[in-house]
Amino acid sequence: MTAVRRADAERSIAAILDAALGVLAARPEAGMGEIAAAAGVSRQTVYAHFPSREALLDAVAQRALAESLAAIDVARPGSGPPPEALDRLIGAWWSAVARNARVLQALAGAPGAAGDARDLHAPIVDRLERLVARGQ
Repeated sequence: MTAVRRADAERSIAAILDAALGVLAARPEAGMGEIAAAAGVSRQTVYAHFPSREALLDAVAQRALAESLAAIDVARPGSGPPPEALDRLIGAWWSAVARNARVLQALAGAPGAAGDARDLHAPIVDRLERLVARGQ
């Protein structure tokens, strides 16, 4: 059974993730206290939702992935001539990477990042592989 979060908890999580994206973009080494202050919540609230900096970074990575996948899907890599679709996919993907470049730097420095990067990028690679197969 999935627990239903209260609306204020959902708002806190969204504020924390928004703040983490902004703070980490400016200072990839920023700590939980800095992120809490930017989110307008206590450090304890951050830890209530994310028990460690690594857990917060994982949530930030998942949000960045969702944003990237949405941008790629809007680019419609499954339609049109494959070379044009590839151009759209690459443009959408790199646009998302550019928005999150400094955050990606923070994620790269996190423990276990190398193995996690492959898993994180798997849905993007899957879309790219389907496009390449269509173009062959």
